[in-house]
Amino acid sequence: MKIKPIYILILCACILSIQCKQKAAAIVTVVTTSQKTGTDNLAYRLGKFSLDLTANDTERFKPRPTITSRMLGLTWTAIFDAWSR
Repeated sequence: MKIKPIYILILCACILSIQCKQKAAAIVTVVTTSQKTGTDNLAYRLGKFSLDLTANDTERFKPRPTITSRMLGLTWTAIFDAWSR
């Protein structure tokens, strides 16, 4: 059985959401944070991952552009919601 890319993206967004909630509960105050920049940044890696999955999905199934944009929009909205909480 092959897993569709949309399910992988949703799973990544759920994992990110759970991890963000756990970190937020464990950290009371943050004095300084060292955020990774460039290609080490988590957002950059997730963006590259989702675009690669979209490219593979497009090559394999040839969906309409609205389906692809909706898939990316839902995924990145979920990621933003997880990050902002």
